[in-house]
Amino acid sequence: MGETVAGSEDQIDGEKPEQSSAESEEQAVDALDSENAESEPETDEPNAVEDTTAGDLKEKLLRVGMVVAFSVLLYFEVVYGVFIGVLICSVAYLLKGEVPDQVAAFVSAALRVVHSTIAFVLFQTDEKPWPLRSWPSEPQED
Repeated sequence: MGETVAGSEDQIDGEKPEQSSAESEEQAVDALDSENAESEPETDEPNAVEDTTAGDLKEKLLRVGMVVAFSVLLYFEVVYGVFIGVLICSVAYLLKGEVPDQVAAFVSAALRVVHSTIAFVLFQTDEKPWPLRSWPSEPQED
């Protein structure tokens, strides 16, 4: 008698007991699939943010490395470049009484190179200085 009662309760909906459990499993799988489909874009966004952050970090580390390298170059530009410039200008002044225009143009260009290097090293500009950019050729008016 207990078996017929159980069978009759399942048949109230007009379904057989085997169909009911199979359909509930399919509904559970569909619910899981829909939850996974909704959660996938959420997991993609952090990856995109992580990729962007990693790219920004690489750019910042590259910039800091370039700043260190250009700081060393700046040291040599100032210490040795200025010393050689002073010697050449002093000798030219002693021999001719004035600094030749070609030497003055070169010294002016060298000053612009030092200025652009200092600006890059102190994060005042993103423009890379000489030697990654061409040597300044035209005199700049103050």
